[in-house]
Amino acid sequence: EAGSRGAPLGRRQSDESKMAAGTVPNLENKLFVGGCPPTSDEEALRAIFEKHGTVDEIFIMRGGSRSGMACAFVRFATQETAQRAIDAIHGNVTLPDASEPLVVRWADAPGSRGRESRGRQPNERRRSGGDRRSGGGGGGG
Repeated sequence: EAGSRGAPLGRRQSDESKMAAGTVPNLENKLFVGGCPPTSDEEALRAIFEKHGTVDEIFIMRGGSRSGMACAFVRFATQETAQRAIDAIHGNVTLPDASEPLVVRWADAPGSRGRESRGRQPNERRRSGGDRRSGGGGGGG
């Protein structure tokens, strides 16, 4: 049985690394909140989130998405209250002027998303293609 228990553990670890975005608490107790209408204000978000614990900071980002929706970052005093807010609000609360419920998850660690998305950008492929072409031309001389 020890062998069979070892196999699922290995699978779980690889699943966790794949699902890390938004599912793993961060040291700042910071949550990402998506699906906020552009009319969202700090007071409205604070009223919703403070029902679950002390909110230290709310930062709203507008104009960054193609859909025109805003997003926010909400920082709680403790990890426990942040988790309670995720459990209670995610998919259950819809703000006025929004067509869908809020998406609430743990915010990614600083820089973690940037590195991933940079690696996936088509520009990277173009650059490597360009290097090959220039490398071939330079080798002839």
